[in-house]
Amino acid sequence: MEIPRQRSAEEQLMWAKLVRSEEALRAVEMYFPRDSYHIRRAHQDLARLYLAQDRLDEAMLLLDELARLDTDPEFRAFGLAGQAFVHARRREHDQALKALADLQPLALRLDGQMSSLVRATLEQLRRHMDEQTEAAWEQLLKSLPGEPDEEEAPENGTRD
Repeated sequence: MEIPRQRSAEEQLMWAKLVRSEEALRAVEMYFPRDSYHIRRAHQDLARLYLAQDRLDEAMLLLDELARLDTDPEFRAFGLAGQAFVHARRREHDQALKALADLQPLALRLDGQMSSLVRATLEQLRRHMDEQTEAAWEQLLKSLPGEPDEEEAPENGTRD
């Protein structure tokens, strides 16, 4: 598929969101390699796409990159939430709990969709948490945006 170049990275990303394809999202970086903000936004959408398609390895590459962004709490929170989800899906409970622990101070930066993903991940991991950790997350969950919504979570969810 030929992806037409737009006038700006922002327009390219908006077009990619309308088209909803991997190629369109990758075109943001291809056409605007210096626009790190919109590239990161495209990487978020690519990660969401990969999670929805159960392409966990590809999603994890993007999530790792975003989670390393110490200078941008929003992108870091997104990456950590996604990492926790992937680790939980793989039954790597210790790594999932570590990602959630790193996410905790940033959790209010999550959008509704990622908050729902964290809720689903926490539900799966509850039996692997100590009481203090579970209580801390219960308190934080009350303040997260959005409510659990089946349509917003990736199709494969985190249920065992």
